[in-house]
Amino acid sequence: MVDTAASSVITQDGLLWRTVPCPIPPGQRHRLQGVRLAGPEPLPPARLTIQRKVSSRGGIQVARQRIQAGFSHAGQTVTIELGDTTLRVIDQHGELITTVPRNSTGEISRFKVYGTRTPRRARAYAGPSRRQRRSFSR
Repeated sequence: MVDTAASSVITQDGLLWRTVPCPIPPGQRHRLQGVRLAGPEPLPPARLTIQRKVSSRGGIQVARQRIQAGFSHAGQTVTIELGDTTLRVIDQHGELITTVPRNSTGEISRFKVYGTRTPRRARAYAGPSRRQRRSFSR
């Protein structure tokens, strides 16, 4: 590493071996190869997270890939962390449900879970269906 007044010599193992005064004038330091400025390490890129609602059969789908979360999680909203090679499924309490290999590189078009549909049994009665009307009229 090159600091303003000192140079640190670091071994291949990443250990600090020696700190010495920098013998190179500031105007020529930009020409050095294989050095970096002193400072904190850059942060790793943030993982992309998406949400899905687990179906009544315990499954979800992400990027055209089916994932089985389990019957015990049916109806719950889960968070999926997308890695380069893995998909991590995390429940509402922050506990890891499963980690599966990522088989597809498909584009993610939905990131959040939106409103749920009303179950068929709970819908308001809107009169006879088309099939029933047809059988009554004959």
